[in-house]
Amino acid sequence: MTSIQSPIAAPPVASKILTDEEHQALEILGYEPIVLDELMHFSPWSVAKLSQILVALELKNTIANENGFYQRLV
Repeated sequence: MTSIQSPIAAPPVASKILTDEEHQALEILGYEPIVLDELMHFSPWSVAKLSQILVALELKNTIANENGFYQRLV
């Protein structure tokens, strides 16, 4: 007889590999939604670089972008 195994849970977000810049961006981002223009006031990067970091964080499911408002998920 074959036993049914439960699905393997996704690894916790903390175990995801983030770059130093991604960690720094997460520290800048809060849990309240914020637009890119406001983030630029707290960021040491250009708009292009910050956008690149934010997309990487979105792909790692650590932030969300809802209608131009970025919000930290973890």
